Amino acid sequence: MTGADPRSPWPVARLDPIARLRVVEAVLPGVAATEVVIDAPFDRVWGYVTDLERSVAQFDSLVRRVRIRSRAPVAGGGEAIDLQAWGTGSPLAMVFDVRLEEGLCLMRARGRLFFVGMAAVPDGARTRFRHAEGVPLPGGRLLRPVFRRTAHGDLTRIARTVAGPQR
Repeated sequence: MTGADPRSPWPVARLDPIARLRVVEAVLPGVAATEVVIDAPFDRVWGYVTDLERSVAQFDSLVRRVRIRSRAPVAGGGEAIDLQAWGTGSPLAMVFDVRLEEGLCLMRARGRLFFVGMAAVPDGARTRFRHAEGVPLPGGRLLRPVFRRTAHGDLTRIARTVAGPQR
């Protein structure tokens, strides 16, 4: 809880982006997550991660290429993005609907075949970052250990890239 609305007797609860991602994870079967603190400021980390066409193929071992097909502002802030992602070893692209806000990126493949979530919050001069991915279908639960490892590897590569000297 972060305060109260002076016009209402009810307390106001607000969730930071990482807490919001945890809520999404809780309702999607087959999604696994990992969280780290990256030794780099939030603006550098979030700026790198949200340069989707450039960064995703650099840090995600399952992705070879990303292309944004369209983007539009969303009421209340953020963007709706339509993108294609080509996996390593696959000639076919998956189409994702993306909701991008400050500190939160939710990516859902059409047909609910795959989900990716990234969230970040400042932690002093560092950044707390959470990454989730998986198959949000009932049988996807069996793949959670695999997705936990790939998400951890992605976070390791993000941290290595952004924690270096400022570019």
